[in-house]
Amino acid sequence: MTHFGMTPKQHELLSYIESHIAEKGYSPSFEDMKNALGVASKSGVHRLVKSLEERGLIVRIANASRSIAINHDAPDNLGVGI
Repeated sequence: MTHFGMTPKQHELLSYIESHIAEKGYSPSFEDMKNALGVASKSGVHRLVKSLEERGLIVRIANASRSIAINHDAPDNLGVGI
């Protein structure tokens, strides 16, 4: 485990989401995240996204596409973007 208890994949995904939003102005799709992380299925990405959401590191709007936002107020969010 690294970065305040996150797994390496969770940290990789959080960093990817942050950089994608900064570069393009909107969050990546599950397909984008699957390809960027080399995860075999979208369900694997869903588990990672859900874990970040449960930790309060990201916020999602239910039933909306590309609706992930970084929660910059989360206490665990230290060190993201480095």
